[in-house]
Amino acid sequence: MLRQLWYLEYESKCSAFGSKVLVEGLQSTDSQPAASPMADYYDLQRRLLLVMVVLTAVLFPATYVLYSLNVAISYLLGALAGMMYFYLLGKAVASLGVQKDRVGGLRLLVVGLVFAISIKLNMLQVVPTFLGFMTLKVAILGDALWFMYRDALR
Repeated sequence: MLRQLWYLEYESKCSAFGSKVLVEGLQSTDSQPAASPMADYYDLQRRLLLVMVVLTAVLFPATYVLYSLNVAISYLLGALAGMMYFYLLGKAVASLGVQKDRVGGLRLLVVGLVFAISIKLNMLQVVPTFLGFMTLKVAILGDALWFMYRDALR
């Protein structure tokens, strides 16, 4: 019901600007009613975590084979930090409006510690750690592309 109200409001705003194509793209083609926004969010969170784990499971051995163990461990450290960051971000989003926490304090601490460890230890490298952390961004991009083109792939 809330989604339908939002859609009607959005449709009226878009039609005022002549954006009927955008509105038609937002229409739900499912016969089932839309789930709650938090259920959609948890579904997205689960999908992204799964994609991150699969990407890490594929890229860690590939990095080990193509480069070296030190580079692969650096990548794995960054990927694990990205997963931890994503988990903490999910907890913060789930508690929006319920708790009054500092914005991003622990998440930024995790990122800072991982990169400090990567810089201080001579066996780890910063660039593979950063690229491992960016596995989260690749998962988000992959999920967005999947939902943009999933009907064309069927």
